[in-house]
Amino acid sequence: MPEEQATASRRRKAAPEARGGEGIDALPNEVLQHVLSFLPVAEVVQTCVLARRWRDLWKSMPVLRITCEGRILNRRGVRRLNKFVNHLLLLRDRSAPLHACEIELTTFHSQDEP
Repeated sequence: MPEEQATASRRRKAAPEARGGEGIDALPNEVLQHVLSFLPVAEVVQTCVLARRWRDLWKSMPVLRITCEGRILNRRGVRRLNKFVNHLLLLRDRSAPLHACEIELTTFHSQDEP
């Protein structure tokens, strides 16, 4: 049993070239970024934990989609969103072009919560 686990672990750790360069690891960064550009930015940023190669991939995304689905935003929420977007843009690779930044608010209330 432990030998089987060790073999499976070695297979997972093998470089893409050792596995024949198959799967998502064989795709160029530009293709990965194109696919990721269809996802909300919160999900895109989460991909940085997948592998070292993905760590900074989101920072050069040409499109950022920021969604606030199902949330009721008041003035405080808008300030938090503003802070998040500012932080996101500060962490971004400034040498990479940004073709679009979409911010989708599905619900907004102008009165602050009591």
